[in-house]
Amino acid sequence: MRVLISGLAGLAFAGAAAMGGAAEPASCIWHAERLGMAQARWPVGDTRRVAPLSPQAIVMGGQGCGAWVREGAGLRQYDSTGLLLGTIDLAQLRQRHAADALVAAAIAMQIDAADAMLALDARDGSLWLAAGTSLLHLDAGGKVLASLFHEQPVVQIEVDLLGTLWVLDEVGLGRYRADGSLLARYALGEQYPDVQRVAFDTLGGKLWLIAPRRVWQVEPTQLAVPLAPLAWREGLAYQAGQTVSFAGHLYRAQLAHIAPEDSDWTPAAAPALWQYVGTQPTVSVPQPWRSDAEYRIGETVRYQDRVYRALASHTTYPQTGWTPANAPALWRLESDESPDAPVVDEARVIEVSEPLADVAINPKSGELWLLGQHTLWAYGWDVQQRYQADLATWDIVQPQALRFDAAGETFWLHSAGKLTPFGVDGTARDARPVAADHAVLGTTALRILPTLVLKDPPPKDGGSQPTFVFQYDAMCSGRPCDFDRAHYEGYQWQVSLDDGAVTGQLVFDAVHHTARLTPTQPLADGVHLLRASVTDQLGSRSTQLEYVFNVTPGALPTSNGDAPAGDLPG
Repeated sequence: MRVLISGLAGLAFAGAAAMGGAAEPASCIWHAERLGMAQARWPVGDTRRVAPLSPQAIVMGGQGCGAWVREGAGLRQYDSTGLLLGTIDLAQLRQRHAADALVAAAIAMQIDAADAMLALDARDGSLWLAAGTSLLHLDAGGKVLASLFHEQPVVQIEVDLLGTLWVLDEVGLGRYRADGSLLARYALGEQYPDVQRVAFDTLGGKLWLIAPRRVWQVEPTQLAVPLAPLAWREGLAYQAGQTVSFAGHLYRAQLAHIAPEDSDWTPAAAPALWQYVGTQPTVSVPQPWRSDAEYRIGETVRYQDRVYRALASHTTYPQTGWTPANAPALWRLESDESPDAPVVDEARVIEVSEPLADVAINPKSGELWLLGQHTLWAYGWDVQQRYQADLATWDIVQPQALRFDAAGETFWLHSAGKLTPFGVDGTARDARPVAADHAVLGTTALRILPTLVLKDPPPKDGGSQPTFVFQYDAMCSGRPCDFDRAHYEGYQWQVSLDDGAVTGQLVFDAVHHTARLTPTQPLADGVHLLRASVTDQLGSRSTQLEYVFNVTPGALPTSNGDAPAGDLPG
């Protein structure tokens, strides 16, 4: 079992039931068609259609075949049969929140743009929307859970298995909690150029950075130091608690606000809005120079493996050619090498022979599939090639999109005129025709849920020291996860008796996934209530088990008869 590491750790909370209801035996996907949207199931072969509809994005939860669909300025929720459950009008949402908070209103102005992106948190069915530099977090009823501005235009958003939101932009990566608070910003820099997508192996604690012909597997600690705070400027909206730099000093916003143009509401001149934090520390790894950025006197940048310091505040434009090397009046050479630049582990780099059309990851195994123009590759979490095949073998031309369906453990490849499912072993299954003007696919996300039941419960009426045998396991999007013991050893147990602590020890049988518990002290006669649940390393909690039993006077006590294997946590 690949071990979860802290590098990908984020917000951990107990998720509610996944969107889509109970688990269903068939794997299913939703995809765009020329005259609407269709649901395809495997292996039963059923197809359900919803029309008229022109989906721009489709996302699915961790169980069942329900889906959220983005169409124009609206969000639509469908159940597994294609029945419309509800609609969220993003334009009305924008108006409704205009009076609530200035920042939320400004964010919502961008969210209903045609190019807005959509991501779903499989833990609780909530949605993230992103457009431009704005992000909104909505619950299933359309309530705004969080709203925020990202520092750069958003390229991609994804929610990992921890419920953490990752935001890719042209400069680096941002990581946010569900409440919108920033956890970290990472620079990609010159070591990872032209990154266009990111895939997440949460269980393995790795990131896959995808460029057109190259893929890197990294840990967050391998990335450059976190990006420096955003430089304050007029016209931007700021969140309460956000830190900015101004004139070589750091300030923290005390109120959410928008800095009007020509208002002189600088952090230094507006103490009601900004709290002074201190002198801005020197960044050990300067950011790469850009041809379309504002620079202040004293800022340092990296250009062609050299570090330069700005001699004057200025704005660069692509047509001027004012690179640090060509503009000695604006830049001074500081050193020939970037200090403390992270070293790229070349053993974790994948080179491909043709441009990549798409990528997809199996988040349970960490296996990454790469879709080229003519080739399909698969690489394991150890960066060893597992599979390579010529798409012409299955008459696949013009490949467009690749998605992983966690419920069916199937990779779906959308190409001109058809959808082709592949098993995780690379075996192609029966393709199905599809007529679509553009590839829009929605597949079941991976949701890992720990399970806990009582095996052979003790009698409802019995002795004062009953033995409880718990059967523990995990389900992955409606099917057994088949993890090894390392995953279950990370479980945290919550067991109570009559709403109080239980005096006793859990005796574990790792082979059969059982834990035995016998109270150390005899229980009083009468009715008792046992409650138990487990929480995994991802913060997901099992359904709480409740068992009511009665201690009968004169009944013989029982004993577990085993040596204790571990103290009862909590």
